[in-house]
Amino acid sequence: MVLEQTTIYYYSAPAWSHGSSVCLDDDSDLYRLKMALEFKCSLFIKKLKDGETVYLKQDGERFQQAQTIKLNTNTDYEVRLNIRPVLALRNILIHEERYALEKEQTNKENEDDSSTYCIKLNTSRFELSKRGKRRDIPFVLEFERGMYLKINLQCKLYSETETEHCHWGQPLNTLLLECRVPEGQNFVEVQKEKYL
Repeated sequence: MVLEQTTIYYYSAPAWSHGSSVCLDDDSDLYRLKMALEFKCSLFIKKLKDGETVYLKQDGERFQQAQTIKLNTNTDYEVRLNIRPVLALRNILIHEERYALEKEQTNKENEDDSSTYCIKLNTSRFELSKRGKRRDIPFVLEFERGMYLKINLQCKLYSETETEHCHWGQPLNTLLLECRVPEGQNFVEVQKEKYL
């Protein structure tokens, strides 16, 4: 799964909202920041069954994005999102489907300034990728204060029993996004991305 650079979206009425505006804590339809906000979002993906790391393939300029994440169909994955400093995540949509968020508790002192959420992603709805083809899987994150971030992750889907080709490439331990919300806006800009 690979982030599509410089693609920023803002949704005034996401799929999970009721009516024409987002339900926020204040009386306004949309809360707009009075100052710019910067934060880091780290994304971790591994197989739920055995904790196996997913792999990343370098595709160069063959496709819209330079990297491709390799996944298996009909497989459960654990997706963890770590946000630093602490920022509440309200909802997440993956491939237009809403997923239940589980907030992780931590006792580590160095994790006190971050928040971590975990979801279970099942790929049974994703079709096998044809030879030479890639699929964009959109992630839409709704944060507190009505802020939104959309990232497109470029993937190649193998059969659930395929164990050879999906392990070619380099392990993807973390996708780190350095984000910024401009003053007076609700959309999140990705300033930098790193595959670690």
